[in-house]
Amino acid sequence: MKVRIALTIAVSAVFLILAVRNIRFEEFLHAVEQMNPVYFLPAVSCYFASFFFRTLRWKIMLRSVKSIAMGPLFRYIVLGYMANNLLPARLGEVVRAYVTGKQENMSRSSAFASVILERLFDGITILMLLLFLIFAAELDAGWLRYLAWASAGLFMGALGFLFALTYARERVLGITERVVRYLPEALSSKILHILHRFVAGLKLLRRPGDFFFSIAMSFPVWLCEVLVYYLYLKAFQIDVPFKAAVLALVVVNLSSLIPSSPGFIGVFQYACVKSLAVFGVRSTLALAWSVAIHSTQIVPITLLGLAILSRMGLSMGEISRVDLEENGEPPPQNS
Repeated sequence: MKVRIALTIAVSAVFLILAVRNIRFEEFLHAVEQMNPVYFLPAVSCYFASFFFRTLRWKIMLRSVKSIAMGPLFRYIVLGYMANNLLPARLGEVVRAYVTGKQENMSRSSAFASVILERLFDGITILMLLLFLIFAAELDAGWLRYLAWASAGLFMGALGFLFALTYARERVLGITERVVRYLPEALSSKILHILHRFVAGLKLLRRPGDFFFSIAMSFPVWLCEVLVYYLYLKAFQIDVPFKAAVLALVVVNLSSLIPSSPGFIGVFQYACVKSLAVFGVRSTLALAWSVAIHSTQIVPITLLGLAILSRMGLSMGEISRVDLEENGEPPPQNS
């Protein structure tokens, strides 16, 4: 675990060096000082609006397993984002499933399956935005096409596997059992235990109406987020078209798949600098812009998450040791 943490920190450090290597510190400070603060509250509002749509989407996704009110779901999502900002290895996804299972008396593995599906829907939406930039907005940087092919293979392959796990469950589980039997018995048993419960959270894939509605709800989520990028373009008086904000959003979120430190420090900044470079924006100005966006996305949600954590009577120590498997958790219902 310590080695993995060290590697993710090293990755973030490399990307941060790449982002700041051509930066003039005086120009950076000047750009920050010149930022128009009137855009700050609208940007924060747009970011929190995205959480409303995330909560509504997750409510629809979970109702095939259990009906949960919007208020608790919002809190669980915020806790997951807070954990991603503070804990290594994207533990926020597991934390959200852990807290949901504990608070709602449902299978943590089933909750985790819904979180994985949600992330796939986000990925597919981001992929659609990338294809729009390439083909409709005629944004043709060579590396964008490679990014599109890689993203399509990743997200569609993962979605295909989950459909196979849903509609050919016994066959997929049988193959998995044959593969994991070469692992230590304790580990293989844990994998199979989690996977059997994980399947229960994929009931959404058997409900076409909810499935397509969940994908459709992904668009307002990302519209709110791209508005954050665009508002800060205005705040820094960066004269580029709206598609520059869309490109940065796409590249930042696809780059977040790279294992890095909590909060994706370094990777986030480099992705922003690289994206605005397509439109001829100086790296120093792009870096200042990225820091403003990143701060807006990390600081308010992390503070709110810590407040929710305290109110729930949980601690960072507890959620940093979460496990999807626990004796006595509710069994999954049959599909």
